[in-house]
Amino acid sequence: ENLGMVLSRLDRPAEAEEVYHQAISHYPNNASLHYNLGKVQLARGDHRAAATSFEKSLSLDAGLLGAYLGLGWLYREEGRAEEAIRLYDRALRADLKANSLLYTVVGDDLLALGRADLASVAYRRALALQPSIQDQFNLGLAYLRLGQLELARQAYAEGIKNYGPAEAEKIGAVADLSQLI
Repeated sequence: ENLGMVLSRLDRPAEAEEVYHQAISHYPNNASLHYNLGKVQLARGDHRAAATSFEKSLSLDAGLLGAYLGLGWLYREEGRAEEAIRLYDRALRADLKANSLLYTVVGDDLLALGRADLASVAYRRALALQPSIQDQFNLGLAYLRLGQLELARQAYAEGIKNYGPAEAEKIGAVADLSQLI
């Protein structure tokens, strides 16, 4: 698996894919191998193969948020927004092995798909794992889009308290704040 990752980073996707296929032939039930194969296939532009690899990964381990992200992105690219939303909803209900950045990406995708309700869940999970200015203000934006003004005010106030008004302006949260006023 490590060799496949190194080859991917060296921009040698065909070799990385071959390494993952070989590893999978020895360890067919390793969800991580299928997930990493999917990432290489996605980078190569082979969306169909990547989807199959991500789906296999999730069938073996429903806790890999990266596989949800890869598959969700593919669904969005294909104009299958409702399937992407259902997939992300399933991801948020699962016991995931994830870091805050992955939850942030899920939140951003859901916000772009018009599902601020689910995006707020993803941002809260990201913040619980590792507080960040982006997640704090995105949580406020999600609440704002939901029309939950008091929760939006609280999220923005906490962001300003923790990071300062200059940082809020730097990341573009001021425009959202002006809507609250």
